[in-house]
Amino acid sequence: MEQMINSVKLQDNAAGLAGLHLISLVLSQVVSNVPFTVLMLPVMKSVGSETLWLALASASTLAGNATIIGAMSNLIVIESAEKHGIRIKFMEFFKTGIIVTMLTLTLSFVILWFRLH
Repeated sequence: MEQMINSVKLQDNAAGLAGLHLISLVLSQVVSNVPFTVLMLPVMKSVGSETLWLALASASTLAGNATIIGAMSNLIVIESAEKHGIRIKFMEFFKTGIIVTMLTLTLSFVILWFRLH
C-alpha cells in the first residue's frame, strides 16, 4: 500500500489530480476512506497546493461511496437497515455505488482541474 501511495506524483496539474482521485478510489475500498486519508497526510505535507488538498478531501469522501466497506457511514446504514429486516448485499450496493462514485469523482476532477486554470 505504501508503494502505491508513493508511486503517485502529486504535482499541481491534471496528472496529480487524476492520480489522487484514482488512488483514493482504490485504497478507500481497501482500508476505508478515513484511514486512507490519514495515511495520505505525511505524503500531502510536502504538497504546497491548495487544489491538491481539496482533491484529497473530495476524492476520499466520494470514493467511499463505491462499496459498503468504502466508508464507515455505509456500514452503519447497512447494519441499521438489517435491524429493520432489510438486507443489502455487497454486489447490490456496488452496482449503484460504483456508478455514483465514478460520476462524482469525474465531476470532482473536472471542477478541480478548472480551478488550476
